[in-house]
Amino acid sequence: MTRRHELQYVRRGAEEEIILSGPILQAESTGLTFRAAQQSMDEDVLGRQFTLQGTWRADPENRLEFIVDGQHDGAAKALIFQGAWELDGRQIIYRLRSESGRTLRVLRFEGKWDIDESKRLVYLLERSSGSGFRFLGAFQTPSILEKKGEIRYQLGGEVQGRPAGPVITLFGKWKLSRTLGLSFELPSRNGHTQGINFGAVFSPGSDGDVAVELQTRKGKPLGVELTLRRRFFEGQGELFARVRRSFRESAVEGGIRFRW
Repeated sequence: MTRRHELQYVRRGAEEEIILSGPILQAESTGLTFRAAQQSMDEDVLGRQFTLQGTWRADPENRLEFIVDGQHDGAAKALIFQGAWELDGRQIIYRLRSESGRTLRVLRFEGKWDIDESKRLVYLLERSSGSGFRFLGAFQTPSILEKKGEIRYQLGGEVQGRPAGPVITLFGKWKLSRTLGLSFELPSRNGHTQGINFGAVFSPGSDGDVAVELQTRKGKPLGVELTLRRRFFEGQGELFARVRRSFRESAVEGGIRFRW
């Protein structure tokens, strides 16, 4: 892929020769489509569209890249999108820009957010079992208030104690199920919600609040504590009772007593 976001198919040998070249048209969960605008082959292929099959992922610098099928062990392992990507609701968008900065085309990725067992923030592409972006970083704050309704994730690591990358902010609503399953629900454009499910350890907090240690679904601590205020349980007497019963069971098992 060139700096102008054109895809080229190059014949390798004693002399490299550009066989096809053209602009990117569309990104899909398992494909990347471009149009042949230049060619050096005898047959007439100008104007035809070609789709490369492959897998999307994020590289160690959190850039978007496309791994072409059959290229995993070759010299051209990935097509790297060097520019910055951004969020638009629940979509990830990438703008193909000219050298002057003018937007030529917008690639939109549809998917859902999740947390994997390595504690990374993951964006799983729709209609794909393997494509997705696993971003390197960490949760920005160790303490979250339920009423704020957001999760902030700092991309990259730290350089001399300062954040090294931008922050992804997901806006939504915390929800507790009757079985004490915890999820963070994000709205979508079609009216449906998508939830990020967490493991959770509950304990009584100050002033009658509930402190929740967030974990992966398999129980790995994320280093983040969520605070549920009393008003979170208003009108949910049954749920309130389940949480209180959970405290009592923990007290018996741990040999301690407390009042909530």
